[in-house]
Amino acid sequence: MNKLTQLFLERRGYTDEMLKKIMDPSHPDLMNIDAICEALKKIHDSQQHIVVLPDFDMDGITSGVIGYAGLSELGFTASLYRPTPADGYGFTASTVKELIQEFPTVKAIITCDVGITCYEGIDYANSQGVQVLVTDHHVQESKERLHASVVVDPNCIDDTYPNKDICGAHVFWQVLQHYAEKYASPFIQSQIYRLRVFAGMGTISDAMPLVNENRPLVRDSAAICRLLFGEQGLNFLNSLGGCKVYRRAFWGLHYTLEEFAENGKIQKPEDIDEDFFGFYLAPTFNALKRMNGNMDIGFGAFFSNNPKDCASELFAMNEQRKSAVATYFHEMMTTDQSYAPYVYISEAQPGILGLLAMKAMTLSGVPTMVLRQDDDSYHGSGRAPVWYQAITELHPQGFYIAGHQGAFGIGVKGLDQLKALHDVLESRVAEIIKEMEEQGIKPDCSVEADIVIAQNGDGDTAIDIPLLRGYWIDMQRLKPFGRGFEAPKIELRFDFDQAQFVTMGSVKQHLKVQLPYGFEALCWNQSNIVEDLKPGDKLVVDGHLDVSEYMDTITLCMVGDIRKEK
Repeated sequence: MNKLTQLFLERRGYTDEMLKKIMDPSHPDLMNIDAICEALKKIHDSQQHIVVLPDFDMDGITSGVIGYAGLSELGFTASLYRPTPADGYGFTASTVKELIQEFPTVKAIITCDVGITCYEGIDYANSQGVQVLVTDHHVQESKERLHASVVVDPNCIDDTYPNKDICGAHVFWQVLQHYAEKYASPFIQSQIYRLRVFAGMGTISDAMPLVNENRPLVRDSAAICRLLFGEQGLNFLNSLGGCKVYRRAFWGLHYTLEEFAENGKIQKPEDIDEDFFGFYLAPTFNALKRMNGNMDIGFGAFFSNNPKDCASELFAMNEQRKSAVATYFHEMMTTDQSYAPYVYISEAQPGILGLLAMKAMTLSGVPTMVLRQDDDSYHGSGRAPVWYQAITELHPQGFYIAGHQGAFGIGVKGLDQLKALHDVLESRVAEIIKEMEEQGIKPDCSVEADIVIAQNGDGDTAIDIPLLRGYWIDMQRLKPFGRGFEAPKIELRFDFDQAQFVTMGSVKQHLKVQLPYGFEALCWNQSNIVEDLKPGDKLVVDGHLDVSEYMDTITLCMVGDIRKEK
């Protein structure tokens, strides 16, 4: 085994047994999956009108695409209801009333990524003679019976599905794939199977841990996207069979990928991976809810007559979102924060508080909440590393918290409860980290580097191109990386006089650091640091290894953020 690969695995505490467990994709059927398929078969055979009711974030959008395209391809009389982000998570009687007004012939509603907490909305649907089938993945906190015809949710009470961390799109895809295997032809089964591309996107978007069945799902999703990209994508799509709605979903994905290519985010198919999903695709679609956009744009990218325009509008909206996040994050990190790094207060709009929490958590490695004050209450969003189960930890303590273990909404009343939240987090996190360290396990979000490359001899290796390339190849085999199986963090140390600094880009905004043996470090949008550097400075680049392709030359390089060593 490559020396650096072995060091990475040992420092993370990844034993052979643990890796085998993480990599195992096998799983049983979801509870009630046969029952929901039987209910769907009755709806199909009677050709009753069924409407897909999704949530409004990226997982909800991908769930909705799977549902509308999948049910249409399976021969249902199906429609798609587009929710309004301003209404907040879930649906009410008012939502169902609007849905019935839009689709007056509806006889059944199937939810996706939503429904497990929507007692009022489901009861109203029943009163109107509309049955409700629920597919969701959110936690069912109340033991009160939900009056849906069938519920499929790995996080509902008494469900024994082992992996509670699958996204809503994945749940819905499993339902439709199971239905196809029971009732459809092999061709239709393959058509539904291909829809897993959207479930993989939802998995990354909802920050599901990349373990077990989530791993091949994301890997397949990236592979299907690569197939849809560029000229080969056009060739594939022109030969794609299926109904109009089904084909439009894949054409829309193609146009969306082309939008990213036109804006320089994708140069080649290999650029489409879990990082692309997490850093570009998911934030772009989530910008709709964060900026109070119209969901017709999000679903329009897949089902409208002008998908290219919708994709362009989404991209532009995300650029606005990025600017807002940068402004508020700088403000948040440069003002007095009494409860940092666990709790921050911000005046940012509610839709971007979760992004601020994620950025702050990346720096500190601990669960982080960003709240906005409203009179004497504080409400916002939080993010947590996989080793801290936020809902399990905080709900019994009396805090309002809802969502997922790693990404959730949270609220407190008054300064006393705000301080209590901080104290509970600080105390419990210290206990968990101590327990993990005693077991030889390194927390996934630790800010420490896994591998140190140093020319002065105080690292794990000097710049050794064959060794580094072998390590990089091993990491490609271990992908995908994400929450629960974090990508390795690399630290490159060097002295000022060992490097040459070259600025690049249209306005010389990027920095290339040229080092011995042809090794380079690329630091995007960081050329301004050159003005502050001088002989004798000891420098560090924090990031990851990658390959750079330029003028038919492929070079191993470091990509990351440059700083002076403290």
